[in-house]
Amino acid sequence: MSKTQRILPIVLIATFGLALCATKASAVDFASPKSYPVGISPAAIAIADFNGDGKLDIAVANSGSASVSILLGNGDGTFKGAVNAPAGPSPQSLAIGDFNGDHKLDLIVVNPGDLTNNRPGVVNLLLGNGDGSFRAPVQILASQFPISVAVGDFHCGTAGRPLSLCGGFRDHRHGRG
Repeated sequence: MSKTQRILPIVLIATFGLALCATKASAVDFASPKSYPVGISPAAIAIADFNGDGKLDIAVANSGSASVSILLGNGDGTFKGAVNAPAGPSPQSLAIGDFNGDHKLDLIVVNPGDLTNNRPGVVNLLLGNGDGSFRAPVQILASQFPISVAVGDFHCGTAGRPLSLCGGFRDHRHGRG
């Protein structure tokens, strides 16, 4: 039996199984949506337990108000009102990690800059206090126009702290990158 012949019956069985499940499925009800005001022009979110209570909280990068909004979770799918922290100009991307090894979650926020006004971007580190609040942002070095950030343990848990990587672009018109 060829590889294609072996895959086809599996796909057909899986398709039949999904169809069977769909016919027996009951309607799913969702609660009415609830809005949570945050800063101006929310651009990105990240979810983690920022205050250590075992409930998920939300961080929102607000590009229009140079802030990050923190909404602490109640544990039932609802959140307390947003508390805003300064995050540098036009935050577009954010990521979570413990960057100073104190076992409190921190935020790294990317502010991409403005090519039109020749304002370079910055990356800001907001160290967490462990209660859902953050210290004033500390600017760290990055490419001239960073646009995103990712966090990972590139030491496989054996040494050091999480490393964050910033992605940027090269502006070939002006020789910037």
